Amino acid sequence: VPRLSQRLACFLSKLTFEQRKKDAEAQVEAINKAVQCLRGSKTLPLLLALVLQVGNALNAGTPRGAAAGFTSEALGKLAETKSTVSDARPAQTSLLHYVARVAPAESSKQLRLELRDLEEAATLSSAGVAEELDGLCKELDVLGSELSSPEYGGKGDGFVAALGSWRGAAAKKVEALRARVEGMLSGLQQLHAYWGEAYVASEAEALLSRVHSFAASFGKACRDNEREDHM
Repeated sequence: VPRLSQRLACFLSKLTFEQRKKDAEAQVEAINKAVQCLRGSKTLPLLLALVLQVGNALNAGTPRGAAAGFTSEALGKLAETKSTVSDARPAQTSLLHYVARVAPAESSKQLRLELRDLEEAATLSSAGVAEELDGLCKELDVLGSELSSPEYGGKGDGFVAALGSWRGAAAKKVEALRARVEGMLSGLQQLHAYWGEAYVASEAEALLSRVHSFAASFGKACRDNEREDHM
């Protein structure tokens, strides 16, 4: 059988195409929903404003006081910043636990509901989705080259008949996926602009991950405070 390995590779592309496309579409949808929930959250901006207020109070009189804002990376440091131990306060408390204590009631519950679409996207990679798209495109290009090879089409050779029309339909699906991926990346860029942070394509979803970690840590801090109050 002429070009057997190439034939098998092309048939494998066809067999795996639909599932790979569906997986990529699901990831695009998850990231889009995460971006939308971040843009639409009402509780998150209030908590971020509270973090800024507390941070400025702690840094009053220093060059870092009266800050107009902070980066999302700073959210991960709230649990690491702790009070000093004294006779009056024998136990340390973190800045995150303090924010959780002074935050409006039900903030943890509301934040969890508003950001419920964030968890799945926080583990995804927009770059990985783009790479999958590129992989599908390259495989269709390879198939196109194979279909134009004069080594196919002999008597009893059904390679062209089996894959020729399928490639045309698959190419249209890939173009539709490309449009969705470009929309996803545009949404991530706009989200970074909304947050006032630089957009780095290789770390496009890092902002989602940081906010998700903050939301989870904030919820835990609220529960810790409740247990302490009932001790």
